[in-house]
Amino acid sequence: MRALALTALALFAWGCGSTPIEEWEPSTSALWRGPDEAVAQLCFDARVALERGEREAARAALDAALERDPGNLTARFLDQEYALTAPNADAAALLAEARAVAAAQGRSTLDALLAARLESDKDAARLLLEGALASELPADLEAACRYALAYVQLQLGNTGAANDELARSLALDPGGQRARRLEARLARGARDLEPARAMLAYWLDEAELSPVISSDMWYAALLELAELELALGEPGDAEDALERFAEGRGEGRFRGPSDRRLAIAELLWAAILADDGEPEQALDRVERARGLVSPASRTGRLVLIDKALLNELYLDRELDALAAWEAVLDRFEGASGVDTDELLRALEARIRLARLRAAQPR
Repeated sequence: MRALALTALALFAWGCGSTPIEEWEPSTSALWRGPDEAVAQLCFDARVALERGEREAARAALDAALERDPGNLTARFLDQEYALTAPNADAAALLAEARAVAAAQGRSTLDALLAARLESDKDAARLLLEGALASELPADLEAACRYALAYVQLQLGNTGAANDELARSLALDPGGQRARRLEARLARGARDLEPARAMLAYWLDEAELSPVISSDMWYAALLELAELELALGEPGDAEDALERFAEGRGEGRFRGPSDRRLAIAELLWAAILADDGEPEQALDRVERARGLVSPASRTGRLVLIDKALLNELYLDRELDALAAWEAVLDRFEGASGVDTDELLRALEARIRLARLRAAQPR
């Protein structure tokens, strides 16, 4: 089975078998839900309004939730998202303000947690969270801090530490939805593909109507599930995930996917069509994806790689493949934020380009 760029990463690394996953119920912690059902409903209303762009309604719901429960973590997270998505949002100013609050004498654990969430310097975020965890905390707040620390450790490349902190978080609050999402991500990173697939499928159902989870996070998880299904040889289940993505389930709560998510969905459909013997239709999907994202972005580079692979491996159009691989390398030149995975893709592009050039008549 040949593979396009988006799904190639998992094909050489099968999972560890049908390991059963731990089932869990969403956290009932008052830290996330509030002291009564009214606060939980206000947070849900705020999420719905924020996702729909109804900022006045979102602000009113948030103000009411924070007045009833100033320490509610869902409301505080949503309040940050509200500020960051304002038309005139100044991310640098918001970060500077969060740093000042976190450094102030008498700051609370919540202040440190919220500042770490905005912190662009991940070592600084780690120190903030480790400082917060140095004192004795209620179990649910400690769980939130340990999840955040696990996420930061993963961003720093410390996978072992990330797994350790996540295990501590889940032991304290087994229903933490953000922590459970990270659990699936770490399983996938360890190439435990079947458990990761099962974790994601379960998470998607449990988190579908949660105000803790943004639409973008939910859509991203659906696309990851589709990719895992493809990697595990289940194109029918991948199609189901992509159709659910297109429907935007959630009784209207979820806003439409971003152009980047839509482009990734098109690439996944292309992978399904290519291996179903429909390379021309697959190329049409790739071209649709190309129109949705900047060619200089990471997703844009994936689009160009898939175009090159389709022309070379599925359509036997060597000249078109040659031009496409040249375009891929042009996009890698001077690109910022290129990680190890992308460097390997760039190396593959150079090798394929060299082979195609050598095969051309002189």
